[in-house]
Amino acid sequence: MFNSILSNIKIKRKLILLIVIPFLLAIAFSLIFIYDSYEKKSEYQKLNEIMKVSTSISLLIHETQKERGMTAGYIGSQGGKFKDKLPEQRKLTDNRLQEFKLIYENLDKSMLKEDTLAKFDKAYDDFSRLSSTRNDVTGLNIKIGDALAYYTNMNGVLLSIIPSSMNLVKDKKISRKVLAYYNFLMSKERAGIQRAVGTNMLASKKLNLYNKFLSLVVVQETFMNQFLTFAIKEYKQTYQSLLKGDDVDEVKRIENEILDKKLEAEATYWFAKITGKINILKKIDDSISKEIIESSKSKMDEISNMLNTKIFLLILFFLIMALISSMINKNISDSLDKVYGGFLGFCNYIERKSNEFEPIDLEGKDEFCDLGKLINKNVIDIAESTELDMLCAGETILTLNKMQQGNLNYRIYNPASTPQVQTFVNIVNKTMDEQQKMFNEILSVLKKYVQYDYSEKIHLNSKMSGQYKELVEGINSVRDSIVEMLNENKNQGEILRNNSNILLKNVDSLNTNSNHAAASIEETSAAINEITTTIKESTRDVHQMSEFSKELFVVSENGQKLARETTSSMDEINSEVQAINEAISFIDQIAFQTNILSLNAAVEAATAGEAGKGFAVVAQEVRNLAGRSAEAANEIKRLVENAATKANQGKNISAEMISGYNNLTQKLNQTIELINRVESSSKEQESRIIQVNDSIALLDRQTQENAQIAAQTNDASIEMNKISNRIEDELNKKRW
Repeated sequence: MFNSILSNIKIKRKLILLIVIPFLLAIAFSLIFIYDSYEKKSEYQKLNEIMKVSTSISLLIHETQKERGMTAGYIGSQGGKFKDKLPEQRKLTDNRLQEFKLIYENLDKSMLKEDTLAKFDKAYDDFSRLSSTRNDVTGLNIKIGDALAYYTNMNGVLLSIIPSSMNLVKDKKISRKVLAYYNFLMSKERAGIQRAVGTNMLASKKLNLYNKFLSLVVVQETFMNQFLTFAIKEYKQTYQSLLKGDDVDEVKRIENEILDKKLEAEATYWFAKITGKINILKKIDDSISKEIIESSKSKMDEISNMLNTKIFLLILFFLIMALISSMINKNISDSLDKVYGGFLGFCNYIERKSNEFEPIDLEGKDEFCDLGKLINKNVIDIAESTELDMLCAGETILTLNKMQQGNLNYRIYNPASTPQVQTFVNIVNKTMDEQQKMFNEILSVLKKYVQYDYSEKIHLNSKMSGQYKELVEGINSVRDSIVEMLNENKNQGEILRNNSNILLKNVDSLNTNSNHAAASIEETSAAINEITTTIKESTRDVHQMSEFSKELFVVSENGQKLARETTSSMDEINSEVQAINEAISFIDQIAFQTNILSLNAAVEAATAGEAGKGFAVVAQEVRNLAGRSAEAANEIKRLVENAATKANQGKNISAEMISGYNNLTQKLNQTIELINRVESSSKEQESRIIQVNDSIALLDRQTQENAQIAAQTNDASIEMNKISNRIEDELNKKRW
């Protein structure tokens, strides 16, 4: 679109545009440059105005600081001190306040940001409460903390206005000065608060504001260090030369006493000394603010002079440029007309519209003259070279046709007359050579791939690009994928071979363990069968012992009847009855142990398996106890028979024997009951051991099946090992 528009504009007009457009751009950039200088001048003007306000703020804060200190001393002494000085100080504060308001009213507020205007509004709001606060101080109706907070907050708002001047200029040096000035004022403000807090503590002789005093010392020093960091050399020299003397030394001494919690100094003396120090700080303050204002005014004057000089030089420059441009435009236009006419004649000659060519008549050494001479010379050269170029072009077309058919053996041998055409011929021949070389290399590598030899890659020529490069990279990618696959297969084959060897060992071990387990299960089953037989025999013995106990009970009843009949022999039978009682106690102990052993046998039967052997021991012990119970019963029977014999001889003691037989009958009932319990437990043990026997039989069958599965797995592992070996052998036959 743009090119088509330019193509429709004549060259002479283009020349005019070529001169006018840069000329207009130069004017535009000059105006921007002038405007930038004007903006800088305006910035310094604004800075000058703001610094006047800042100076007024500094003067006002200096007075409010003194009023704050006197107020603190007045409240701390309960109106005893500073009573006469405070009204005079309030008048000085009011005068500075009126000066500040007058400067602010005449200030161009459009250059201030909204947050800065809000700070001025907040300051005016604090000013409106000044009269009521003073009345509360006079009447001692306000706490020292509230009074100090009012003056401190008001000063803080005023001080926060000063940094806004740093945003008005982009001059880093001026901004650094303003930043140093702001930190100095913040340090001076902390000194003023320190004066008020110290005066209050010394007047009241109380350390109620000790922490406040300590923090003020630290913060004051911090701000002063910041000031010295940003201050220029002149500020530091002024600071070092002025901040010394008796007032400074005395303030430091009393400050150290207060920090040591000693309130020995008088409040008025402290106030006078620290006021002297603050007055020194005020001199430094005035010096810094004056230097900033003078620097900004000097910078503003410098920019104004430079701006006027630039405007004059730019006007002169544009006048000279206009004259020179006009002369150049005329010279180019005349030469262009002659070249255009000569070139038109040259074109007619080339197109055979004219048999003669009138040479271009230009004298001089500029490009148009050289162009005319070049056109004159080329008319002769073109006629001679046209015939050679036609022959070369024909052979080129033939060679390219063969290349299109896939035959890369043809080349161009006829030379061209022009270097450009000859360069083209050389490029075509070189391209054919490179193509043939590349395809021969590709075919050679692919033949090796067919024979499973992937050890070589096709080497890329750094001059190749495009689809040829993609072809070579594609073949190399296929080769890399095959090599990666072969490496992966080899690694997997080795892993498979190692795992199959491990599996063979594990399966062989599993097969051996399964056979051993089957044999152990068979032995366990046989042992359980023996235990079952033993428990059944023990149950029969316990039942027989129960029958014997019942017969003993019948014999006891018969003895009781005989005792009634033989009362004369009861004295001798009494000792025998005592022996019967001991035998019955022994039977009772045996029954108790039998009960404990039966419980152990029940626990052992629940565990089954190899633990069944423990049950056999318990069952054997049960049989032993049952035998001992039978022996005790026989002993009881013998003693009872002796008692019956003695009863024939002891009718006189039959009454006592009847009582003994009653006890014997009771004990026999208990023994029978215990034997019945043992018999019931033995039957339950017999039932559970039968269940254990069934479980062992089931486990035996499962173990036999596992042994068969292990044998089958062993066969499969051997076959897998053979397969992994065959895979590895096949991979080793290939190269990569």
